[in-house]
Amino acid sequence: MMDYALEDEIPQEFRGGSLRLSEEEKAAAAAASATATSSTAGDGSDKRNGWKDTFFSPITQKLTETLMPKCQTTASVNPAADQGNAAAAASAATGNNIQSIESIKGGLLETATNFFTFRKGIVDGAAKECSVELIDPEVDGKPQATFLLTEINLWDSDKEKLIILTDKYIFIVKYDFIALKILEHKKIALHELDNIVIGDLIYPSGSMVPRLNGLADGVTNILQTCLFQGWSKTESESCSFHPRDRNMRGARMMWNKGKPLGFSEKWNPFNNTIPFCTLSSHPLYFHEDCIPPQKKLYDLDEFIEKLKDVMGYLEESQLSCTIHHKPIVLQNYVGLSSLIHNRNSLGFFKVRGKFSF
Repeated sequence: MMDYALEDEIPQEFRGGSLRLSEEEKAAAAAASATATSSTAGDGSDKRNGWKDTFFSPITQKLTETLMPKCQTTASVNPAADQGNAAAAASAATGNNIQSIESIKGGLLETATNFFTFRKGIVDGAAKECSVELIDPEVDGKPQATFLLTEINLWDSDKEKLIILTDKYIFIVKYDFIALKILEHKKIALHELDNIVIGDLIYPSGSMVPRLNGLADGVTNILQTCLFQGWSKTESESCSFHPRDRNMRGARMMWNKGKPLGFSEKWNPFNNTIPFCTLSSHPLYFHEDCIPPQKKLYDLDEFIEKLKDVMGYLEESQLSCTIHHKPIVLQNYVGLSSLIHNRNSLGFFKVRGKFSF
């Protein structure tokens, strides 16, 4: 075996190589270098518009997070699979975007879940509590039916009321469905009723309320069109400013023996001895999320039919009550306070953003 010193030549032949670039590759490298240089220069010139990124980026980022879904990308070695995944992602993004827009619109519009009384078991629990605390079966009779209706007071304001019908009385209860307690109640003896009027709710000819209702509807339609027409790409409702009545049925039970209200009774807002009561269906009755079995709880017609059945048993005790089918006139001429009250559903227990009342 032979030893070689460092200064000695290695007997093996050294084979080296060199890397050469073609003309096309040199041109491509030069173009890439120029692009990088121009990009660097562009970054320097865009510093003048830095205030736009500072102020508008958070807003656009928030809108993007709200309206556009968060998509995750995955790598694939199959080009055909990549194209399929891209198409599926685009389709999913479009669908999620539509759902997001619908959820935003639903948040601004009325939803059934905003009402506490739409929750399962709330009304049944309230009815049981009221039956135990307010009703004496020996004096008031046995409970026959329970309804959740809207009471329209003398000042044309809607109030959410729990109605319990017994053999002898009608209990109208103002119940706090948030704190779960009775606030106030009144009971009407069936044998004292002398007139029941069933018909559409209308206003006097000189009332400003229909005009204010039409104006409020028109402004609401304009705002909804301006907010959502560009997003939803759907045909918006026609903006109408025509006068509008209540457009709903009501029932007025009277026990005043035909006597008109006095001046002090009519214009006293704290008067609780008004000898009539006006009821209509609950707003949940008209909501699409309310299924037919639930609608009976909020239906005025169901209450009227049940009331007729119960009063039929009292004919032996000389019950004299006449039922009239004609429009019910709401004596409201100015209506600004009732418009604000009813438009915001202040007489109903609802979830209102961060608050509930």
